[in-house]
Amino acid sequence: MEFRPRRSIQTSLNVVPLVDVLLTLLIFFAVSSTFVVQQGIKVELPEAGAGGSRADKELYVTISADGALYFGQARTTIQELPELIRAAAAPRKTPGVLVIKADQSVRHGLVVQVMDAAKRSGIGRLAIATRLKGQSQ
Repeated sequence: MEFRPRRSIQTSLNVVPLVDVLLTLLIFFAVSSTFVVQQGIKVELPEAGAGGSRADKELYVTISADGALYFGQARTTIQELPELIRAAAAPRKTPGVLVIKADQSVRHGLVVQVMDAAKRSGIGRLAIATRLKGQSQ
């Protein structure tokens, strides 16, 4: 009598397609997350030759063409601005960055007043938003 060894079924999981799908999703989300545009007040930003990086925890002050001031989405005045900035920056561990989005036709003096209000509020760094040359809004 001949006994043959039983054939056992070998099962294996091919993970190559799974890794391909996961890498494709990772690339998709990484690329699509860089195109997030902040919604808000329409301003015509001045042009600049080089762009900077964008942090997640930035505060925004927008100055429209008619000189109206907005902190985030709320309209404000230059007198109220320091307190609003101070209140928004208080929960943070670091002073943070204040980004000034001023229309290119805004008086320089108004931008300087906003910068002064930010410094009085304890903001460590200021940035002025621009658009790259040739880029439309």
